[in-house]
Amino acid sequence: MRTTRRLVLAILMVALVVAGCGDDDVDGTNATETTAESTTTTVNEAAAKEEITTNWEAFFNNALPLDQRIAYLEDGTELQPLVEQQAAILGEQASQASAKVDTVTLNDDGTANVEFQILLSGQPVLPSTGTAVLVDGKWLVSKTTLCDLLALGGSNPPECADIASGGG
Repeated sequence: MRTTRRLVLAILMVALVVAGCGDDDVDGTNATETTAESTTTTVNEAAAKEEITTNWEAFFNNALPLDQRIAYLEDGTELQPLVEQQAAILGEQASQASAKVDTVTLNDDGTANVEFQILLSGQPVLPSTGTAVLVDGKWLVSKTTLCDLLALGGSNPPECADIASGGG
């Protein structure tokens, strides 16, 4: 039972990393409604929640190429080799995973708490929480979330060494 749980967590973790970004309505440019002067004190809450949900689910959308999906990940360019490595480890299993956002709670510091479910073949297998971060006017899946999911799967790569759970 423990081995099965670990396999499911590993699959989910890789699916998260490999599924990366975008949803069928996203063209890869991810234009936002946020204005240039938007800061952590002036965010359109409804638009922010919609963007977070869209970007989060896109990050986990295996129909998109990996290079598009990592655009929705904080430090995505830096983390691309890690994501590719995890995808290679899981292979075909990763293609069955996706995510569905349940709730988004905006914080005053340019972060948001995201409650989501990891799905395998469309069926919920793991409820989880993560953090979205506002970077240059764009809401991204936090590096912390990626590293936390990898840790659930039993992986602690060097790229995650500076990450402490609970941060953005």
